[in-house]
Formats: sequence, structure tokens, C-alpha cells
Amino acid sequence: MSSLKRIYDKVPSYLQNIGISIYGIKLYRERFDNDFRSYKKFFHESDSWSKEELLKYQENRFLEFIKKSCYESNYYREKYKNIKIRDLLKIEQIKILPIIKKDEFKKNVNEIYTISSKNSTKAQTGGTTSGLPTKIRYVPSEFKERMAYYQYFREKLGVKNFKKRATFNAQTIISNNHTNPYNIFWRKNFVLNQRYYSIYHMSEENLKYYFNNLNKYKPVSIDGYPNPIYNLAVYMKQNNLRFKFQLKAVFTTSENLYDFQRSLIEEVFNCKVYNQYASAEGAPFVTECYKGTLHFDIRTGVIEEYKNGAIITSFTTSGTPLIRYDIGDIIKFDNDRICSCGSVHPVVSSIEGRTGEQLIAVNKSKIGFASTMAIFRFLENDTVEDCQFVQKDLNKITLNLKTINNKELSINDKEILIKEFRKRFGDTVELEFKITNELKKDSSGKTRRIICEVS
Repeated sequence: MSSLKRIYDKVPSYLQNIGISIYGIKLYRERFDNDFRSYKKFFHESDSWSKEELLKYQENRFLEFIKKSCYESNYYREKYKNIKIRDLLKIEQIKILPIIKKDEFKKNVNEIYTISSKNSTKAQTGGTTSGLPTKIRYVPSEFKERMAYYQYFREKLGVKNFKKRATFNAQTIISNNHTNPYNIFWRKNFVLNQRYYSIYHMSEENLKYYFNNLNKYKPVSIDGYPNPIYNLAVYMKQNNLRFKFQLKAVFTTSENLYDFQRSLIEEVFNCKVYNQYASAEGAPFVTECYKGTLHFDIRTGVIEEYKNGAIITSFTTSGTPLIRYDIGDIIKFDNDRICSCGSVHPVVSSIEGRTGEQLIAVNKSKIGFASTMAIFRFLENDTVEDCQFVQKDLNKITLNLKTINNKELSINDKEILIKEFRKRFGDTVELEFKITNELKKDSSGKTRRIICEVS
């Protein structure tokens, strides 16, 4: 943990708001400049292109991306040494390139990078399907392109940039040992006009404070993980509560959004829910249109259906190139369907793999897998290959770990995991570590990342 984060965790809430807003200045400079505006303009204008024009753009960008990656990345230059990249003329030839698995990607990431850490915009994978977080480096202009696409997606659905938004994500804006006599479970980024709500304090007892504050704040939109947003909707439904303002939309990401969750959120929040998919690795964008249909935007990459998964190539990842990368999630297309929204981008029938299971914190908050996986971001070593959380008691959680050569975690790494875990689940929770060759599977043979037997 950085020294700034340690200081942040100890200061009063009003100073934390100032700290988050200062960080907001950094985010603003990284994302919202003339490049951002140019990219956003391009996405809006190219909406009117024909399918043939879009496919030609996709092919040209693909060929340019492959050749650039082979020239700049040591890993791909060696990987493709027996392939005549100069002879690639059509996107259909993509299958001559080998598939890259997650473990291979993680193992070789330092050779995959084409940009120094200093000159890049950094992100981190969430590890929401399998594997642990990996540091991703973006070329700054391509990171802005991704931000522009996300805002273009929101604008198409009526939500303009810098309008009030409420966010429910994995950020530990409030540690569990932070003094909180006034039950304030949110922090404000004044620069981006965004209020972050802690998903680690959403107990039955505390949800009334979230509801009341949202009613006072009156955000235009809510975004974040489906599970905490759904948990708030359940509380409101059970207590016959409704917002006293009109939301424009709810945007969900990072976890599976189930039909029953969407139905209840839309009923209780009185607005549409829009799902979107673009992993922290930098996957191509899959977003939902106003008709409720998921579309893969072919301007952002290539997605291939493959056995029990999806293979992705993403045009905005030159800093850490993703070329025929096995993302681990299952993306299925409905190739025969034409959406009534008018979009010619391929229809996605389903996205699977982002587990919606939850653990229970000491304060009875329900915390999803994507949020739990955030604890691994702080590890100093890359020993851990895969993991599974097993909870049979409120105050004890077993962490089954697959490690390289069954190696035990260092004392320092254990201390880091325990500290980060307790920030989210409470100071009294015990975290037990078990090194294993194979993670537990359910009756269907699937590996469950969370096994919770606490009701």
C-alpha cells in the first residue's frame, strides 16, 4: 500500500473528499482533452456508416495493429517469427495467429509491453473469471479512446459527461476501521461530479443511509457492480421506498447482470438498466442499445467464439497488445438477428463467466467476487495463479490458492492480503490460507470462485 493511501485512511472524511478530488484532477488530465473529444466525435459520426464501411475500418485497423505490435513487442516478434506478418491482407487470416492463454499472458507480460511504465496510463485486470490481477499499460491516447467510447455509449442513452453520477465499485474509499460516527458511507470527487458509495458497508442496518443520501444527492445516473446496486433495490422494495428524483439510467459492469436483478432494479429505480462489457485487460466493447440488445462494436476490435470461451483482439491495447487472447469469459453471438435499434454491429446473445456469487462481511454486507479480487492488486510477488474463497462462518473465510510450484506465500504477502481483506470484511474476520493443486468444483464440474454457506 502506498504511503498516500495510508494517510488517506486515517484522515477525516472532508479531507478524504479533498484527496479524491485532487486525484480527480489527475484523472481529468489523463482522459478529457482534445484527443478524447476527437475520438468521441468519431464514434458519433461513424454511427451512420454502412456495414461494409465499418467492416473495412475494422480490417484496416486490425492489420495496422498486428504489424505495429509485432514491430514493438519483443514477445510477439518472437511468437510470430515463423509467420509472414507482412503477408496478412485480410482479417479472415487472423486464425493463422496462435491463441494466447491467460497464464501465458501473465507470465510473459513484461516482454509483451511496448511502452515503459513511466510513459503509460496504467490499469489493472480484475481477475473476475480466472487468474489474478495483471498490470496493464495503455498508450495514453488509446486510453483516452476507451474513455471516449464509454462516454459515447452513455451519451447515446441520454447521459452527458460530468452530470451527477453515483458509483458503486471496488474502491475502498472507507476502510472498516475508519471512525464513522455520522454514518457517512460515501465520498465525493468534485472535479468529476461523481460520488463514490462504499460497497463494503452495505449492511441491512446501513442501507437506509445510502437511500437517504441518494435522495439528497439526486444523481442523473448510477453505475457500478450489479450486486450492490441490486442489494439496494431489494432493500427499497422490501421497505416500500422510492427515490424522490428521476434517474436517467443505471449502467452495470464487471459482474453478470441477471434478468431478475435487471427487472427489480428497473422496477424500483424507475429507469432502464444498461449493461456493458469491456474487461480491464482492454477487451473490445460490448454495450447495450436503447432497445436492450447487446452489440459488439467492431470498431474496437475482434471477438471470436471459441469452444467454451471467447478469443479477443483489441485495437486500443498497443501498450500491452491483446492479440487472439483467451479472455476466459463466454461471449455468444446471435448472427441471424438484426436489432430494431438500427445498429449493424453484431448482436451478442449472452456473456457468461463473471461470477455473481457473494461473500458476507462481518457487518452483513454482501460483497461480490469482483470486489473481493481487488485485494490481490497489492501483492508484491506474482506467486498466485488462481484462487477460491470458501465461507462457512461469518468470521472466517478460507482462501484456497493455486501457486507456482505450490509455493507458500511470503509472510509479507499474507500480511498484505489480510490487511486488505479486513478493510473490506471487518477487523475480526479470520483469513485462512490453503495451498492446493486443484480448486473445488461443483456437481457440474465448474470451478466456483466463491463458495458461501452463510445465510
